[in-house]
Amino acid sequence: MALVDPGTDQLVVRIVYDGPAYAGKSTSLRALASSLGGAIFSAGEADGRTLYFDWVDYLGGRFEGMPIRCQIVAVPGQQVLVQRRRLLLETADVVVFVVDSRRAALAENLRAFAVLRDVMRRASPPFAVVAQANKRDLPEAIGLDELRSALGDGALAMTETSAERGEGVRETFVLAVRLALDRVRELWASRTLPRVAPAIADGASLLATMRAVEEGAASTLVSVGLGGGDRRRPAESAAAAPNGPEAGAEEMPVTAGAPPRAPDASVPSGLVWPPVEGRVMVHEATRIPPRLERVRHGDWEGTSRDWHLRSPREASFFDVEEGRSALVAWARWHTAAAARLSPRCLVLARATPSSGPSGEEAGGARPVWRLWQVVQRARTLADDCRALFAEAGDEALGEGLLRVAEQRLRAEAELRAGGWLQRVDLHSLGVSPSGELSYTRFVPYPAVPPARSPTQPEEDPAGGEVRILRAELAPLLRHELAHTPRRVPGVLAALHRAAAAHGAGALGTVLQGLLLEA
Repeated sequence: MALVDPGTDQLVVRIVYDGPAYAGKSTSLRALASSLGGAIFSAGEADGRTLYFDWVDYLGGRFEGMPIRCQIVAVPGQQVLVQRRRLLLETADVVVFVVDSRRAALAENLRAFAVLRDVMRRASPPFAVVAQANKRDLPEAIGLDELRSALGDGALAMTETSAERGEGVRETFVLAVRLALDRVRELWASRTLPRVAPAIADGASLLATMRAVEEGAASTLVSVGLGGGDRRRPAESAAAAPNGPEAGAEEMPVTAGAPPRAPDASVPSGLVWPPVEGRVMVHEATRIPPRLERVRHGDWEGTSRDWHLRSPREASFFDVEEGRSALVAWARWHTAAAARLSPRCLVLARATPSSGPSGEEAGGARPVWRLWQVVQRARTLADDCRALFAEAGDEALGEGLLRVAEQRLRAEAELRAGGWLQRVDLHSLGVSPSGELSYTRFVPYPAVPPARSPTQPEEDPAGGEVRILRAELAPLLRHELAHTPRRVPGVLAALHRAAAAHGAGALGTVLQGLLLEA
């Protein structure tokens, strides 16, 4: 949907509010319109329920020097109007999915989200989703973790609101605008952002277009929504820091020697990778502000529930463009190695607050920017090993230990020997549900591209494998067997049978030896 209107030189983006009936979409738009000083246009209502959509138009903020015009649309929630929902969702640059937080509404939330998920799979480039957990003021509201688990999508940013009271609605909108601009930047970079007069400029024209689609006079809203005329992408301009809804959050004072400001979702467009999913990750990682502390080598680290953050000592910049260049270089490495890494993002965030429009700090000091790596907590092979001892019988334990050892040795060949990572071990390796290995820890900065020629194999590969397993697996076995030494005979026999069944006799012998050493 996003485009540049050549007549006004405005960037036009569409924020679509979706969700089940009675979740609070129209109430959210009314509260938003009131806070933005705008008016709401409702296209058809029956018994207080939206039949077509609600519309709010808002002009504010800038992107690459262009004013931003937000077309804010709330879809009908009734199941019988699902095709109208789809028409509007297909034009979104970002979707705010309004969730009814009451337990009794959980099934309706899931039914509505299934439609949105289907539209998301077809979108190119993909759009982000903000889950607006509404009605948080009600006593029957369920917890955010339970809501997130029910929706079953870890890529969601989640906010809390009480639309009736107007609480949290504007903050949700601000986050949605930032995510929409991340998508726009992808279009901008790929030279696919249209420069064309919008065919849909207000609520009345959207209503007329939807009726035309339903009557067969137009194929889709997407085909007519972009209008006609010159589709050339606007000329590149110097990257200007956006302001308005997507600009930074309220600045907090900082004292000498204090930790840097942690990143948050207010980071300007273009300073987070990957552009859309990365902002969602930053939002989720910093919903509960992480407590930062300096660790060895002078790095800053923080933890927030299921996320870890680190800013290397060297990743500090006085010049934002220098920091952006470092972000781009690090992002290139991460992009190339993405299949080998657990979920994560990179973000360049201002570490110190400004004291005025000049951008200088108090006392005339220069601003400081920090590059952060944000990594989602993931289960490791070491965790798998401990769980086997705690939960599995002897047969399953034998099978499991053989599997863990095979995965660890495979990682040595696929990750370390391939030149991507300097050091991997049982505590830094995870396995996806599909069986793919991934590195779960922080990547060193700056990351070094892999060597063009593969690492030379050792003269005695088997000896190297034994050294790896003795160094990493033996301590785990020793610790676990200290609590249950009577299991050794049964596990030895199970290992022998598992190794024979899988044709891994040599590896089974090594593991049996480690068990006896433990």
